[in-house]
Amino acid sequence: MIHSFFMLLWVGLCFPVGVLAQSDKPGFKIITWTKPPECQGRGSNFELGYVLSPLGKEVEIALYLQLEDGSWVAKRYISKSFGYFKIDARSCQYTGNHYGFAKYTDDKESRFPTEEAVRQQHEASDPTPQFRIYEQTESPDCKGVRLETGYVYSPKGTKVAIVLSLERLDGSWIKKHYTFFGTGIIDLALQDCYFTGNFKAEVSYVE
Repeated sequence: MIHSFFMLLWVGLCFPVGVLAQSDKPGFKIITWTKPPECQGRGSNFELGYVLSPLGKEVEIALYLQLEDGSWVAKRYISKSFGYFKIDARSCQYTGNHYGFAKYTDDKESRFPTEEAVRQQHEASDPTPQFRIYEQTESPDCKGVRLETGYVYSPKGTKVAIVLSLERLDGSWIKKHYTFFGTGIIDLALQDCYFTGNFKAEVSYVE
């Protein structure tokens, strides 16, 4: 089966919290994160998030980050307005898996979950690792599409192997092999742009 896109559950999503009307709820999600160069392919550097505050009020954010031992830690932030928000959460122990929750600071009825509750919720989700094409570009000098980056989802936060089959414009397929630690963006390192955009991905944990 050819996959052009799939919906990732639990990862990088916006999780409004509270008892306000749906359209009035605040939200938060991670926009960018990278692999710290000093971590030799492991870890995560959460750089930038986005805060939604429909009522224009101060928002409290709880960001839950998975560690390599399977535990979770929470970091708290306060944003006085909506828009982009600097995260500055960096560690070689972060797997890339995360949850973001938000509530208005004056909402006294809502409560953030505990780290243990987040761990249980995450472990109850589908443990199957997944992959999708994250970034592809088209340009006048490119006959097909240029596949630049992919998105790897490793629910366990451990190393995965990816066998990526890519369809070329002439109807042939080529295979590329990758390994990746945890969840995040992977550079596909593909130089040409003779791809249709169709692909097949086999993803498995590396024991």
